Amino acid sequence: MKSSDMAAGMVFLAMSIAGSLSAAESWTMENPSVWARDKDAIRFAAVAGGFEVRHSGVADWCVNGFPRIAATHGDVFELSCEVAALADSADSEAVGVGAVLYGADGKVVNWVYAPASAKPGGKVKSRFMVPRGVSEIRPRVLGSGRAAARVLNVRFSRTGTFIPATVRSKTAGSSFGTSVINVMNII
Repeated sequence: MKSSDMAAGMVFLAMSIAGSLSAAESWTMENPSVWARDKDAIRFAAVAGGFEVRHSGVADWCVNGFPRIAATHGDVFELSCEVAALADSADSEAVGVGAVLYGADGKVVNWVYAPASAKPGGKVKSRFMVPRGVSEIRPRVLGSGRAAARVLNVRFSRTGTFIPATVRSKTAGSSFGTSVINVMNII
């Protein structure tokens, strides 16, 4: 393969990747509400920049506050927060983030998609691509077991869209050939 053929292919590849990513958009938690399997085991309070959660039970719990967001296969999202320890957090389990996925019929496809968690004192970040068959997502903060944490700076954003790009060399017979590019490995 000539170096000029390779260069032409790489320029086309860069243009294909740039065209497959869209501008970021973001959402904030509005009207946060708490849910717990054991309703008597959870306390929730809004604080500047986030909220405090105390859960004394052993089952799962979550904090909702994001709207359902329209999504299509290939959309790339990022959900993150900081988990600060409270005075009584010595035996606190991890606090996490994840998303509920909904199909076109409005029914739940997955209750906890792309989970990530951290013990109090850490940061949590989940980055994921929407799978096929999903039309809406709803991000949330979640946990299971005991928790005593202040959750701050909860952020959710669509960072782009992955579109497989078929790349062909402009020169017939080139060994560059046809390839599918996985943008997720490049980002």
